[in-house]
Amino acid sequence: MDPEISSNRLFKQSWANRSPHCLVDMKTYRRFYNAIAGRAWFFWLLIIFYLCSYFVLTIKGSYMPLVVGMDGVKTWSWEPLGFRDAKGKRHLGLCVFYIPLYWLDTRIWHTDNDGLDGPRYEP
Repeated sequence: MDPEISSNRLFKQSWANRSPHCLVDMKTYRRFYNAIAGRAWFFWLLIIFYLCSYFVLTIKGSYMPLVVGMDGVKTWSWEPLGFRDAKGKRHLGLCVFYIPLYWLDTRIWHTDNDGLDGPRYEP
């Protein structure tokens, strides 16, 4: 066999397992992709649990006084279940954990209420 043909064949075989960008061979790429894809279900499970747990808390929440003046309540604020205790003290750990969803919730679904109207029921 001609040495030029055999070296050309070896060259083609060595580049056959390369990715389109020729930086990493396909075996390493597939191994890395399978490792990430194998753990992706756990990540999505955590995201779904995070969203569903906040959804349960916000369904069972209520409007609570935010600003109280001499004439009574001035402004009401939406508080999901567990964000405040019976005395009105905030549980900061829970508030910080759910702050992105709480921000969206109070901007879209449970907007602040005027104190003169009083709290209203919203499912």
